[in-house]
Amino acid sequence: MPLLANDPQLPSTLPNFWYLTHLSIAGENHVEASLPGLPSIAVGRTDHIAWGITDGNVDPADLALVHGDPDATRYRRTSDGVWQPLNVRDEVFQVRFGNEVKERVLATEEGGTIIPSNQIRPAFSEDPDALVELPIVHFEGDTSLSAFFALNRARNTAQAVDALSRFTGPSLNFIIADVDGEIGYVSAGRYAERQGDAGQIIDYRPADGSTWSPIAYTDNPQTIGPNSGRIVAANQQQVGDSFPYYLSDAWADPHCAMRIHALLDQQGKHDGQLPGDAARHLPGTRQPSGAQDARSRARRTHGRRA
Repeated sequence: MPLLANDPQLPSTLPNFWYLTHLSIAGENHVEASLPGLPSIAVGRTDHIAWGITDGNVDPADLALVHGDPDATRYRRTSDGVWQPLNVRDEVFQVRFGNEVKERVLATEEGGTIIPSNQIRPAFSEDPDALVELPIVHFEGDTSLSAFFALNRARNTAQAVDALSRFTGPSLNFIIADVDGEIGYVSAGRYAERQGDAGQIIDYRPADGSTWSPIAYTDNPQTIGPNSGRIVAANQQQVGDSFPYYLSDAWADPHCAMRIHALLDQQGKHDGQLPGDAARHLPGTRQPSGAQDARSRARRTHGRRA
């Protein structure tokens, strides 16, 4: 039987971010933690599966430049391209104990929001007509609520991974185990097709070659039944250099994941009880591994002249 442990690492608040609940639906149990307003279990278990989540750390947004006309009513991707009208909508924000605030929002046909030029454009372009676009692909038709409904109905790990295809974001790591002994992982969210150093470039196309089309869910980082029999997700980078799309530059350092692996390696068979050393150090997994690396580097350089 798999063992699954999860620490979402959200700070304690009052009122609390989480609340514990037990739902009984058609004779089946759905237990553990939910969120205010979510009519489902967010993190927990059913009679068939259990799952935990951590932050996926995938970069969900980007900035790109588009050519605008002096009146900021049209845009085009290239200097000799076809002009297209900007979509315009007026948003009204109700302010408690204050007057409502009205904001005019401009967006491209592709869905990217135009950031007011006086706020950000001078930092990236000397062209006074340049417009700064902020595309966020997971905002386009959010179906995350239906993903949690489907996840709570899943009967095994494979069905759970399939259910999370409906999760649009922001990105989360889901680790899943079922009563049949299978385990799995998926980085769930709707990710854009971006290449190379897309996260560092703020430019006009074609220099910014990102298409911002959603990649296929089957291309999201995922695995079922890894040969190691173990999955660790501690916000660290989950893909190698051969992964075809840009995902992030904001991964957590790997020390937490390395420490978890090291502690699990201390005993070959696990019965739900951590060894004494693990019980002492697991809550602070980042420090011991990082400190060990520092000591190792210090030993290698001891006696060398600067």
